[in-house]
Parts: sequence; C-alpha cells; structure tokens
Amino acid sequence: MKYENKTKQNKTKSPIEMDIHHKILLDTIKDVVYFKDAQGRNLVVNKAFEELVGLKEEDIIGKTDKQIFPPDLAEYCNFSDRDVFEKGRALRSEEDCIGKDGKRVFFDTIKSPVYDEHRNIIGLVGVSRNITEYRQTLEDLQLFKSIINQTNDFVAIVDPETSRFIYVNDKYCSNLGYTRKEMFNMRVTDIEAILPDNFSWSKHVSEVREKGYMLLEGLHKRKDGTTFPVWVNVKFMNIMENNYMVAIVRDITDWKKMQDEMQRLNRENEIQMKHKLDSIGILAGGIAHDFNNLLTAILGNIYLTKLYLSKKNISPADEIFKRLKDSEDSCMHAKDLTGMLITFAKGGGPIKEPIEITTVRLK
Repeated sequence: MKYENKTKQNKTKSPIEMDIHHKILLDTIKDVVYFKDAQGRNLVVNKAFEELVGLKEEDIIGKTDKQIFPPDLAEYCNFSDRDVFEKGRALRSEEDCIGKDGKRVFFDTIKSPVYDEHRNIIGLVGVSRNITEYRQTLEDLQLFKSIINQTNDFVAIVDPETSRFIYVNDKYCSNLGYTRKEMFNMRVTDIEAILPDNFSWSKHVSEVREKGYMLLEGLHKRKDGTTFPVWVNVKFMNIMENNYMVAIVRDITDWKKMQDEMQRLNRENEIQMKHKLDSIGILAGGIAHDFNNLLTAILGNIYLTKLYLSKKNISPADEIFKRLKDSEDSCMHAKDLTGMLITFAKGGGPIKEPIEITTVRLK
C-alpha cells in the first residue's frame, strides 16, 4: 500500500512515495522529519513537524518553507537547502525558530540529498533534533565556569575514589603553576606539602562524607617547590548517582602575615609595658625608701618626746601620751604602705605555697 497525499496543494505526483508503515514509523520519531523536492516543497512531514509549525499535514504538503516559517528562518532553511543541492552531500547546521508558545527553539539539523535511479538529485531529507534544553545546559555550564574562573578562591572537584582532580578553575592552575592538563593527571596528595605519617585518603573521604563537609588548614606546594598556607572547605556531594569532593581553597598568606605582625606588635607592647612597670617600680621604690627615712625620723622624735615627758613626771594617762600613741600608730600604718611599695618595686610579693615538711632539709 502506497502513502499518497490527496491535498490540493500538491497536484503533481510526488517523487518520494511512502507506504503507511513508513509513515507510522516517521510519526513515532520525536525529531522533526521531512522530505522536500528540488523546488523546496514539503512532500512528507511527520507529527513532530506538524506540532512545530502548528499546522495539519494537509496544510503543509506542497508548501515551501517561505509559506510556513517566518522570513528569517525560511531564508536560512532555503540557503542550507541550496547548499545541499550544490555540494551533493549531507550537511549539518543549527537552526532556531519561535515555537507556538512564543519561546525560542533550537534545532540540530542534518540534511541529505535524495537521488533517483539515474543519480540525479530530486530532493532532500531533513532531520531536526530539538536541542533547546541542551543549549540551555551548555549556556548554564558556561556561565558557571565563567563565574568559577572569576572568583579569587581556588575551586577543585576531586574523584573520591582516586583523589584525582576532575576540574580546577583558572585561579588554582595559575597559583600552583600547573596547566589544567597537568593537574588532571595529579592527585590531591601531590600538592599538599605536609601530610601526617598515618594519613589515609580513604579515611579522609569517609570522615568528610560522614560530616558532610570539613574546614581544614593546609600547606600547598607549587610546581616550583614554594609553599603557601591555605584554608580548605571541602564538601562531599552526590550528583546523578556520582560522588564528588568539591573543595573551595583560599590562600591565607596575607592573613598569616597579618597574624604574625599582630603577634609581633603584642610582644613589643608587652616589652614596652614591662619597661614602663619597671620604671614605675624603681620610682616607687625610691619614694618608699625616702618615705621610710622620714617615718623613722618621726618615730624617733615621738620616742624622745615620750622619754622627755616621763622625766617631767607627766602621767602616761595624760592626753598628750594618747596623742603621741595615735601618731606612733599612724606612722606604723604608713610604714606598712611603704613596704607594699617596695614589694611592688621588686616585682611583687613572695609566692607562698604549702609543702610537705618531710621534704624540708635542715642545715
């Protein structure tokens, strides 16, 4: 049984005839399939073609692309058709159009010439595959790669099984001094300068997988042998049943220098503070000794005064003796304060700790 078109648009006999089984087969194909004659008229189209243009088969057969598609797309299709006819071989190209929903649709198209029994080209067959989603994925991937390559951090994707690099961004390559191709032949352990003697990659992977992610500090080794400190944020991920280790690595050389500088400044401040305290201690010690000399003179005069009053037979219960006693007590309190100043000048008081008497040796 032959498949023949009965529409008014195609009154001439089609040079391409098809039985119903082939037509059914074409309609099950998800790609857009069509046959055109040498004049560019569509002779056979499948269901995917109908859905693309939003027309029934009887409204398509016998019409050219100019009668079906927007002008720009029609012109492009006509140009590629002529290219196939002129070169007499299959050609591949990318086409796009606006779908029924108003969105842009991209196709990967292959067109091949159709010959008669005398090897004359009588038309062409075309197959167009919708690659819109594929192109969107490529664009998303390109955007992702662009963002990753612009970041100041190093980014790497590692195979958990082998510890080999699967992906590294530009920043990682340039900082380490390796090409991307060289790094794809390397393992994580090749760039880490310091690893524990008992280090096990499999145990490390298990730990990261159990915790989900880990924050580490390491020391990376460049191709020229120099090293630099890093922070590593590594995360275990499972994507489409494949396991990956994704690491964000940051060079902390400047942070380390700043930390060392802060420690140096703290040490200098401590030394300066100690010098200041030593100076204050010397001053306090001198003042305390001078004050002690004055107190000694005052106490001496109080003592002589009390002797003098006793010789004058003045009773110790007299008010003047009470006054002298109060003055003497005040001087003793002042002497205690000078003792504290002297202790400060020497750097603090003696440290008292309990000890076992049996450990003390008597000389």
